[in-house]
Amino acid sequence: MSAFAENSETRSFTTCDGSLAYRDVGEGRPLVLLHAGFFDHSMWDEQIRAFAPHYRVIAPDARGHGASSNATRPFRPADDLAALLRHLDVGPAVLVGVSMGGGTAVDTALEHPELVRAVVVCGVGTSEPYFENPWSLMAERLVRAVHDGRAVSVENTAHFPNMEAPTEFNALLARFLETLPN
Repeated sequence: MSAFAENSETRSFTTCDGSLAYRDVGEGRPLVLLHAGFFDHSMWDEQIRAFAPHYRVIAPDARGHGASSNATRPFRPADDLAALLRHLDVGPAVLVGVSMGGGTAVDTALEHPELVRAVVVCGVGTSEPYFENPWSLMAERLVRAVHDGRAVSVENTAHFPNMEAPTEFNALLARFLETLPN
């Protein structure tokens, strides 16, 4: 394990409805890693090690996951993320999300655009209650909707390319991050 991962402890941020846990490691431009449902921030361990030497990597546990509190009333994951980013005085940030985390990234970009520099999503639709289009059509919609949008695939992976092929995923993400304007 790298020194970055070894020295990064899980922290918490107190909200009006319990606490939200997160890891915050490295320095530089903020890179926020948003996990899938039924997971926690540890699904991003490979990416935290890879990117913390060059970026400030923030990996929260969504409400009801990992070390974060369960909700006692209705909540919106995008609002939780926005509150965390404001608490950390971070933004705009690159949001990277898989599945549920990708939905949070998209919703945050739409509802709190001042906090978002770019969005990278994998295996995500929208927060709409019904999905009528396959993933590939959703990706095409996102590419058309976002300025300088693009889509790439990690070959021979399914829903979790960051865990199934971390070396390839990290290389693609690194190339993308290098293309962002300063």
